[in-house]
Amino acid sequence: MECEFYEAIDLGIETEDWEFTKMDCSLTPEDVFTLVESESSEAQFYLDQSVSYGDILMIVFMSIFTIAIICKWVGEFVFKKR
Repeated sequence: MECEFYEAIDLGIETEDWEFTKMDCSLTPEDVFTLVESESSEAQFYLDQSVSYGDILMIVFMSIFTIAIICKWVGEFVFKKR
């Protein structure tokens, strides 16, 4: 992230302490995403390392669904009808 600060204000304290009233920042893709490069080829892509609420909801739903299927399979195996 690259930021530029504008309009410095002297706080008037005994030490030389400054504050800025305005700031302008710009994000580069490297700030938000991580570059992943292949060691065996020239392939590369950016990976988003943030997790949203939708991602968490999907993970929870898929986990519950997978556990239910496994429990059903184990139940049918253990309690086979003869």
